[in-house]
Amino acid sequence: MCICVVVADSSKARFLVAKTGLSPLIDDNGYVQCETRFKEQDIARDGTESRVDFGGYGKHQTAHEKAPHQEQAKKFANQLCDEIERLRQTSKWFTIYMIAPPTFISLLRTSLSKKCSGLLGDTVNKDLVNHSIEEIRHHLPRRL
Repeated sequence: MCICVVVADSSKARFLVAKTGLSPLIDDNGYVQCETRFKEQDIARDGTESRVDFGGYGKHQTAHEKAPHQEQAKKFANQLCDEIERLRQTSKWFTIYMIAPPTFISLLRTSLSKKCSGLLGDTVNKDLVNHSIEEIRHHLPRRL
């Protein structure tokens, strides 16, 4: 049996694994999404245009696109879920726990494959990506 605990935010993630429900968690992989750490104007243009309005009162944004940080967070969530899927395919028995801030955990949930969604043990709505394994473990069930 393999248990995977994904601890993430929109720019960094840790994969913690345990062999059984009472085994200690081991830090398996660390992921960093560097693009979300830059200022929005340094990431990419967001697709909005400036045009003079019909009244001639200056320039205004003509489109309301998602902020580049949101797009990068969604892309990062997809990458993490691809890795979860890869891990699922290599293990016979598998349970997933996810710990992330509420906005990012919703991105992770929507990016999970149907097979991985069925293996989801629990989610914790907290930002613990920079915490120690012991602190993370306190927010999970005693037996995973």
